[in-house]
Amino acid sequence: METIDVNIKFAEGSEKELVDTLIQCFNKNLGDEVVKLNGIIFVDLTAVRHSREWLQDCHGVDVANELLRANPMQKIVLLETIPIEAARNIRPEIDLLLSKSNVRIWDIASEIKDLPKLFEVGNQFEIASESLPDLANREMQKVIGTVFHDLEKSKDIFNPADEHEKRMVASGIKKTKEYFPSMQDKTDKDVIDFLLLVKQEREEVMKGQNIAGVYCDIDGTLFIKGNLNERVLELLQRYEGEGKNITLWTDGDLRETQELLNRNNVTFPLKSKYDFAGATTEVVIDNDDENTFFSKTRIYPKIFIKI
Repeated sequence: METIDVNIKFAEGSEKELVDTLIQCFNKNLGDEVVKLNGIIFVDLTAVRHSREWLQDCHGVDVANELLRANPMQKIVLLETIPIEAARNIRPEIDLLLSKSNVRIWDIASEIKDLPKLFEVGNQFEIASESLPDLANREMQKVIGTVFHDLEKSKDIFNPADEHEKRMVASGIKKTKEYFPSMQDKTDKDVIDFLLLVKQEREEVMKGQNIAGVYCDIDGTLFIKGNLNERVLELLQRYEGEGKNITLWTDGDLRETQELLNRNNVTFPLKSKYDFAGATTEVVIDNDDENTFFSKTRIYPKIFIKI
């Protein structure tokens, strides 16, 4: 993905420079080319690549998701080159992007002087009525289905019989690592075990519920190999100082985890992630990437902080 990196001062007279820069990029009809202005990446929602069918596919959604997998905190502006409702009809999962605090959509006919304030206000569009976890689960299932389409070409995915089966298993593992970045350094067996795990359904006991507050993972996040991660603890204390309710959660043994917290004088309440499956949460802190986190827990975070 090619990025044109430009620094523009948003002052009187800068509008023409901004417009010229955007036109310079997006008129080339290169769907994987983006413009980075003042640290904000601009993505053409209807990015065109090679043929007109890409225009109908709203390829900018894929480009933005790829950018977020590389850097979950990157600020992204989708250029509203078609009406938002039309984009939703083509790619309903665009609401997953618009629900994030670091993603905005901008009408290219708007006043350019208002652009720097875009991230200072809440998202300007209501999220569609379908719940975010449902959208996220649908997208994950598409990926999992595509991966297993490759893997199932081998009668035994742990022991492919010939070169063709080996190629198909390798293809499935490659796709998995692209969509779930936390799998990048895992062995093939680890990846396959993970896929078999996330293919199982977890009962969504809080389906459709929106819950406020900050939710932080334990193993690998607040504690690394049994040692307290002071950086994460300071982050939690900062959120608490802002008036946020803090909840620690785990998929592990609650009694053993509570003993670990007690030994380290950590007093935030502890819960099981299983009790929140299906919910949309305000802030999540975890050592997995967001796609891997959701696939394991069926919990959708509005703000996701990867440690």
